[in-house]
Amino acid sequence: MKLKTLILTVIMLCFCGSILAQNGTERMGIDFMKYSRLTDIGNNALVQNMKNAKAFGVYTSTIYPSSMLEVNTTEEYTKFFHLSIASRGEVFRTVGPANVANYWRLWTGATEKAALYVLANSKDLVIQSTLYKSNIRFNVGNNQQRVIITDGHGQQGHLGIGNGFSSPKHMLHIYTTPNITGNPPPPAYAAFTNTNTGASATDGFLVGINKDGIAELRQQENDQIDIFTNNIRRMRIWHTTDDNARVGIGTNLTEPLTYLHIGDDAVPGGGYRNWMDIGVYMNSILGNPSDNMYVGLRQIGDDVTDAIINWGNNPTIDSTSDRLRFVFTAPTGINVNASENNGLEVARMISDGNTGSIGLGGDLTYNPYTNNPDPGNTVEINSPETYVADEPGFSGLRFTDLRENSSHVPLNPEQGVLSVNEDGDVIYVDAAGGVGGADDDWFVAGTVLPNANIDDNIYTQGFTGLGDFSTIIPQSLLHLYQSDTALYAQFTNDNTGNSATDGFLAGINEDGVAQLNQQENKNMLFYTSNKLCLTITANGKIKINSLASDKPHLLLADKDGTLMLYKLKKKDLKLQNLKHELNV
Repeated sequence: MKLKTLILTVIMLCFCGSILAQNGTERMGIDFMKYSRLTDIGNNALVQNMKNAKAFGVYTSTIYPSSMLEVNTTEEYTKFFHLSIASRGEVFRTVGPANVANYWRLWTGATEKAALYVLANSKDLVIQSTLYKSNIRFNVGNNQQRVIITDGHGQQGHLGIGNGFSSPKHMLHIYTTPNITGNPPPPAYAAFTNTNTGASATDGFLVGINKDGIAELRQQENDQIDIFTNNIRRMRIWHTTDDNARVGIGTNLTEPLTYLHIGDDAVPGGGYRNWMDIGVYMNSILGNPSDNMYVGLRQIGDDVTDAIINWGNNPTIDSTSDRLRFVFTAPTGINVNASENNGLEVARMISDGNTGSIGLGGDLTYNPYTNNPDPGNTVEINSPETYVADEPGFSGLRFTDLRENSSHVPLNPEQGVLSVNEDGDVIYVDAAGGVGGADDDWFVAGTVLPNANIDDNIYTQGFTGLGDFSTIIPQSLLHLYQSDTALYAQFTNDNTGNSATDGFLAGINEDGVAQLNQQENKNMLFYTSNKLCLTITANGKIKINSLASDKPHLLLADKDGTLMLYKLKKKDLKLQNLKHELNV
C-alpha cells in the first residue's frame, strides 16, 4: 500500500511540473494568475546567448520576453485576476518582513553597483550608488541627462542640474547651456513659490544668474525682500508706487523712505520731508519726535537739482538741541587732542528754527565758543589761544590767493583789510594803494559820500575813539583815551625815524599835563593864516617871525593882554619919555 502511495505522489509531482512548464501556473491561491507561465526563450534570435531565460506574462507563439525577467500584463486576461488586484496596472510587488531591511540590489559581475532598500522599521526609501566616487544620474526624454548626484569627490554630496552637466562643484550647482548652438545660454535660477505667489515662470522669488552671467536676487512679486541675521530682520528692500528703489537698514525699520534709509522709521511730524528721495536718510527714535539727517539731492525743477545736507529735529538751542558737527579723529595714543575718544571738533552748525549759526575752529573741551558750547554769532571763528604768526591754521581766517607771492592775478600788493561795501559785499581794501588796482575807501553808515576820485581814506560821520573804550564813549570826532598812562599822538616820517623817541608828540603825560614834544634836534614852527608866526629853535629860543624888522622894537602888552610892537625913538631911550608916549 505504501509503495502505491509513493508511486502516485511521484506521478502527481511530474504532472504538476509539466503543467508549470507548459502553462506557467503556480497555484498561490484559488485560481490566482492562471494566465502566467514560464517560457523557454533560449533559442530566440534577440537573446541567442541567453540560456533558459524566463519571462512572467502572457505571450503568443511569436512574441517572446525581451529581458531575463519580464512581467507583462497587457493581454486581456482579466478573468484570471484575483479579486485583490485592482487593475492590470498592478504589475509587480515584493513583500518582506518589517523588522529587517528589505533590499533590491543591482550587481554587475561580482560587484554590487546600486541598491534600493528600506531599513528595518523605517519609512524612508534609500537609493544608493554603492561604489566610492560613483554617481546617480537622472535622464529624461531622448536619454538626456538633467540631474546628477555625485559624492563630492568623497567628501560631500553634490547635486548638479543641467543638460549633460556631470561635474557639479558645489552642494547645489545649476548649469545651463545654449538651447541652440551659438545662442546665449538661458538664465540659471532657483525659484521659490507658494500658493500666495502662484507657480508660473513670473511668480515668486528667483536666485541665480541671468543669461549674461550677472548674479540676481529677483523678487517677482509686488512685495519686499527682507534679509535676516540671528533670526532678526536687518535689511529691507522695497519700492515706491512709481518704482523708485528703497533700501532700509535697521531692526525696527519697516518703511524705508529714501533710496537708502538707515536706523528707524520716520515719526510723523519729524524732520522728514517728501522731497527727500535720492539720498541717505538717517533717523533715530531716541528723541521725541525723532532726530534725523539727510544727505542727498532735491529736485527743484527741470534740470535744477540741489545737493542737500539736512539735520533736525529739535528746533531749540538748549541741552536737547540737534547740531551738525564736523569731528576729526586721529589714531589713539599719539598725544594729540583728536586722539581722545570724542575726537576734535573743527566746525558745528546750530539752529533755533528761525536763525542759524556756524562755528569754525571751536571745540567743547579744548577751545569752546563764546556761547559755550555753541557759536554766539551768525559766523564765529574761534582760533586757538596759542596764535603763531605765519603758521597755517592759527590765523583764524586766511585768504590764500591774496598772499603777496600767490599766483593769483592781480597779486595782493602788500597788506590789506576786509570791508563791507554799500551792497553788503565783503571786499578787499589794500593798505598802500596804487599797485594793487583800484581800492575802496572806508565809510561809516550815514556818511555823505565824498568825491569818487578820493582814494585810500577812511570817512566817518560821528565820533571815533582810539584806545581802551570798553567802558566809555568817544566824546569828540577823534578821542584818544588810555586809563592811567601817558597818551600821545606821534608823527614821524622817513627823516625822523619811526622809534618811540622819534618825531613829534602831542598829548598828555601820566599826570594829565598837556605836552607838545619835538623829539628831534630841530625847530618847532607855529603858523596862522598859513603864515609862520612863531619859531622855537632847537636850542630853546623863541622867535616871533611877524615882528622881524631892521630897527629895534619893544614888545609890550596892553591892558587886555594884546601884545604890541613899539618902534623905539632916540628920545624914548629915556624912561620918562617912554611913559609919556605910552600914556602910562
